[in-house]
Amino acid sequence: MTKKKRGIFIIVGIVLILILITILSRTLHHQQKQQINSTITVAVANAVIKPMPVEVQLTGNIEPLQSVNISPQTTGILTKINFTAGQIVKAGQLLFTINPVSYETNYSQAAANFDKDIAQLHSDQQDQQRLSKLVTKGYVSKEQYDQLIAKINMDKAIVEGDTSQVQQAKIELGYTQIKSPITGKTGDISVKEGDLITANTTTPLVTINQLNPVLVDFYLPQVKLTGLLNYAHKNPIWVEVFTEDGSKIVGKGKLVFVDNTINSETGTLLLKAKIPNPQHFLWPQQMVLVKLIFTTQPKALVIPSEAVNVDDQGNFVFLAKKGKAILTRIKVDRQMGNMTIVNKGLNPGDQVITEAPPELTDGSPIALMPSIIDSQSAKSKSSS
Repeated sequence: MTKKKRGIFIIVGIVLILILITILSRTLHHQQKQQINSTITVAVANAVIKPMPVEVQLTGNIEPLQSVNISPQTTGILTKINFTAGQIVKAGQLLFTINPVSYETNYSQAAANFDKDIAQLHSDQQDQQRLSKLVTKGYVSKEQYDQLIAKINMDKAIVEGDTSQVQQAKIELGYTQIKSPITGKTGDISVKEGDLITANTTTPLVTINQLNPVLVDFYLPQVKLTGLLNYAHKNPIWVEVFTEDGSKIVGKGKLVFVDNTINSETGTLLLKAKIPNPQHFLWPQQMVLVKLIFTTQPKALVIPSEAVNVDDQGNFVFLAKKGKAILTRIKVDRQMGNMTIVNKGLNPGDQVITEAPPELTDGSPIALMPSIIDSQSAKSKSSS
C-alpha cells in the first residue's frame, strides 16, 4: 500500500470515529433528557414518634346541669317582676311578688286566734294548779276539778289547731314571694305585672337553666364499650368539647355518667360528662363535637394522613429512597384528623411522599420539591 492510500484510510477512519462520537453523544444527551423529563417532583414528610391520645370522636348535645320551671303555688295578682328576661339570677333571689294583702290578713287572724287560745290555756292551767290543792281538802268537788282538766285538754287541742293554721297561713304568705331555687340564666317571661296568676298553672312563669357547669350528652357505639370500661378502671376519662365543626375547643371535663342499658335500636350507650362553663360558651341543646379520651399513647409513630393510600390489598405509602419512590405496605392503627398512627411497616425518620401526581408508581424516579430541599439543607447546616 502506497503512502497516499494509507493517508486516505487514516483520514476516513478519523472521520468515522468523529461521526460515531457525535452519534453517541447525541444519543446519551437524548436519554438524559428523557430521564430528566420522567422524574416526578414530590413533597415528603418524616414519620415521627410523638404522644397521641387514644380517643373516640362523637356528636353530642349540651344540657343544663339543672333546669327549673318556676310556677306559682298560690293565686293572686302579680304586682312586681324583680328581674329582666335573660338575666343571670342567684339562688334565693326574689323573682316575682304576688299581692300579699289577703294572705297577710289570714296570717294575722290565725296568729290572733293562737294568742287568744294560748292565753285561755294558760289561764285554765293556773286554775288547775289552784284547785288541785283545794280538792284534796274537800273545798272543791272532784267533779269540778275533772271538768277543768277536760277543758285544759280541749284548750291544748285548740292551740295545736291554731298552730297549724298559723304555719299554713305563714307558708301561703311566703308563696307571694317567688324566689329562684338555683343560680342560672332566665329565659322568656310568660306573664306581665298586673296579671292574675293561678296556683300550679301548667305554663311556667319562667325557666331557669344552670349554665356553669353543664352536661354534654353523647352516645358511644357498643363496640367501644369494652375499651371504655378497661380504661375507666385505671384513670378518670376526660372529655374535650369542640364547636360543631371541630375548629375550636370550648370546654373540657370528666365523664360522670354511663347509662346501664344499651339502646337496642341504635346499638349505642348514653354517656354524660360535666364541663365547667364559666364563660358561658356552651348553651343548652347546642350541637358539639365530643372527643372521649381513653388515654395517651406516649410513643406513637405518626405520619400525615395524606400520605396513606389504599388498594385491594390494604394500606400503603410511597417512601422516598435514593431518588426513587418505593411502595411500602403499612398497618394503620387509627386516624385522627390529618394524622395517622401506624402500627407496622415504617420506622421513625422514614420519608413518606405526601404530594405526587397520579402516575407515581413503585420505582418511579423522584425529585423533592425545592422548598423541601432548602429546608433539609438548612437543618443540615444548623446541625453541623
